[in-house]
Amino acid sequence: MKHLWSAALFAAWGIAPTAYAEDTDADCTAFAEAALVLLEDFGYSAEPFEARFDPDQGYNGFCVIKDLTLVSGRGWDMTDFYIERIHWGSDEWERLQNGLPPRSLGIGLFGVRPYLGSALETPIVSYTSRVQAMARSGSYLYLDYDWSAEEKRFQNFEISYGIVGETDRDVLNISADIRGVDLTDWRAIQLSLGSARLHALEIDLVMDGLFETLVLPYVGPVLLENSSPPEAQVEALKRTGVEFATALPTTIFGAQGGAELAELIESIPHPRGDLALQFTSKAGLGTAPFVSFVFLGEMQFWSILESSGSEVMIDWEPFDE
Repeated sequence: MKHLWSAALFAAWGIAPTAYAEDTDADCTAFAEAALVLLEDFGYSAEPFEARFDPDQGYNGFCVIKDLTLVSGRGWDMTDFYIERIHWGSDEWERLQNGLPPRSLGIGLFGVRPYLGSALETPIVSYTSRVQAMARSGSYLYLDYDWSAEEKRFQNFEISYGIVGETDRDVLNISADIRGVDLTDWRAIQLSLGSARLHALEIDLVMDGLFETLVLPYVGPVLLENSSPPEAQVEALKRTGVEFATALPTTIFGAQGGAELAELIESIPHPRGDLALQFTSKAGLGTAPFVSFVFLGEMQFWSILESSGSEVMIDWEPFDE
């Protein structure tokens, strides 16, 4: 796997640095700053950092950031992030210079540690949370892909998430087969929004506390209210979720898919087990059919999946007690 990261860099493709050279620390820093500035739209800013170019790594060299702290300036989002190391690399720095995504890319974050940050009005709680975060090993996130100009297809598209030092628990792996994508130039990329089709998607998620630490802190405040006990609200949401799962169409999800999903929902808020999800579509699932669904309401979601020959396999295997 080609180790590397980040959603911010995807956005940075549209604002290439004015003079990027692959072999200088200064230009490596300039490119990182251009990418991180975009995080301001999400209320985050980066504390001072250094970026280094390491010519001895893959892709003809990696840009490396060490000891990066992202600070939230919004009171409602009080999570700051310390990232021990970020690598990104590509064999086509010239395309990055011109604001285009490279045909091969690898990005990775290592030692990611969230904590209650500086937006808190109680500095002691923020300090305590940061110290506790530094005592943990943190998590990692990789993104890798190769794009085939001949086939207009993403190959080896993979995303991986896990806890540093762990090998089989709290791990997320995603792979996809995406076709009809043209990265030649920005016009071709824009046209690809209508031609791109998802033919396969595999998600493997091993949960052993991952839901409580990664999902609940962000979903809980959105779905739960302070007007009634949270436990009662969770049980009500679970009942709704189970009803939805058991009503999933068997033509898409098979005979057991809904039951497997319902069993997972029943285990919330402490799911422990291995979730495997596989999506396949011979024709490919594109974006065009969803336009009428979203804006005109002319097509139902399940009809879109059925018309594209989509099949979804869900398998939930809880850990033995």
